[in-house]
Amino acid sequence: LGAADLRKQCAALAPPALGFAFESNVPHPVSQVVKECKGEQQLLTLAEKLRAEELPFKLWVEQPENIPTAIALKPSRKSAVAPVLKKYNLFK
Repeated sequence: LGAADLRKQCAALAPPALGFAFESNVPHPVSQVVKECKGEQQLLTLAEKLRAEELPFKLWVEQPENIPTAIALKPSRKSAVAPVLKKYNLFK
């Protein structure tokens, strides 16, 4: 994923992420981080882990290719999301 692709994904995920922020009672400001998945399978595995932990998220699927490309999490306490995200590195 290049810098231009990352900007497009962030722009596409901004509305769902903002919707999550306005729906939640999470105190503001909220920290934002970008974690890296090494491919489609790792992204889908993360989505399954988030579902299992009942952490609300939006999986972005690029159309018409039907390829999952990004996940936006509902603002949550770090203690709730850190165990699921700890194996993923920060995106550089």
